Amino acid sequence: MQHGVRCRTWFGAGLCTLVGVLFGSGCRQGAGSAHTDSSPADTAVGGASCKEPSGALAEVATWMYQLNGLDLTAATTMRTAKHGLLVVEPGLDIRYCEDLDPADLPASEALERYCDPHMDPASLVEALRPPDQSEGPLLVAYVNVGQAEAYRTYWDPQTWQAPTADGPGEPSFLLAVDPDGWPDNYPVAFWDSRWWDFWVGPDGHAARLAQLGYDGVYLDWVEVYEFPPLLERWAQDPTASHTTPAYAMVEFIEAIVESGDAANGDRPFYAIMQNATGLLDLMETDEDRAWLAHVIDAIAVEDTWYYGEAAVADLAADAGVEPWVVGAGEAALQARLDCERSQCPQFDWSAAAIPGGATICPDADEANPCAASNPLLGDLHGGARHSEDYDTADRVATLHRYRCLGIPVLTADYAFSKDKARYVYERSRAEGFIPLVTEVLLSSPTGTTVE
Repeated sequence: MQHGVRCRTWFGAGLCTLVGVLFGSGCRQGAGSAHTDSSPADTAVGGASCKEPSGALAEVATWMYQLNGLDLTAATTMRTAKHGLLVVEPGLDIRYCEDLDPADLPASEALERYCDPHMDPASLVEALRPPDQSEGPLLVAYVNVGQAEAYRTYWDPQTWQAPTADGPGEPSFLLAVDPDGWPDNYPVAFWDSRWWDFWVGPDGHAARLAQLGYDGVYLDWVEVYEFPPLLERWAQDPTASHTTPAYAMVEFIEAIVESGDAANGDRPFYAIMQNATGLLDLMETDEDRAWLAHVIDAIAVEDTWYYGEAAVADLAADAGVEPWVVGAGEAALQARLDCERSQCPQFDWSAAAIPGGATICPDADEANPCAASNPLLGDLHGGARHSEDYDTADRVATLHRYRCLGIPVLTADYAFSKDKARYVYERSRAEGFIPLVTEVLLSSPTGTTVE
């Protein structure tokens, strides 16, 4: 198993318009375009006055996010750093290699495709927050609610069939291959009762996480509600006609949180939504926006200032070295800059109002040859990732609209240069956000400064 952070290449202003046409929801692209990356915005949402974030998540000063390479040493490092929030892969539904008989697999499949060695889930919780520790960090479990993953226990390698480029898989809620090419990850029709049953209810995954000691869930791939194959399936599904994909997603998150709450006793069970910033634009009334603010307890957004490329892992594996040897450091950064500037010799590389200027050719797309030959774990700014309505100023303005609803905002940026990391911490905090700078593989506690 290899978790990673993905650029959503399949949505944008055009798709937002499509969602509005199909389901009657308006899109306010660039609603905060007048806001610059220099001072917090005070624009109200829907005409209502702004509400300052409050509660346990709003009080977090620093946080850490690690999905891969979690062992006792890493857990101890995370705990002793005294962060207010830890987001981790809980390992509760990872298919363990020792629990899977190779004879049960299709002949064409390798055992490693369906299992992963991992620290015992209960031991991980205890290492991150010992039971004799009266006060500790909020402990939140990473979950992928918008994709099925072949290394999870719910995936039956005997009967489930993965989608292909030619069509959906089996069960039928497996819609398509991952649009960014990640193996073993498949977007789902999340409203399907078979998918709900895994997450919701007294025996669902959320309840089990609460019983294990987690304080909430960190929800990835929420934005599946605007994935084109899902929109096509939705339009054909008579059971989905009562609402829109965006509203159905909020209902799904609400059911997950309620299941965790019911199992958590007197402790609250939090929901942190990763990315999916366009969800707010699809809430049609002030009442609906208040509902969203009630359902999610925080939003965490990646790549506001800098991003990284997980392709580093592939090149490092081919070379038999650690990813940091390939994708970080001044030599790696300079090699990437040299490549990018050879692609766009006419571009003013000092134009971006960010340390070091842009690092990606503005015309680059996902087939960027420099990304293939010189991928980086961080320090990247520009290109398709920061174009049009997704540039830094627009992202910041959108996040202020969430914050105005009283929703705490966390930022996760990927950088390894100290000056860039320091810049992100300064800028994010100046906006009233809660920053983290780490490496895109999320395989170790960050080595960047939190000053």
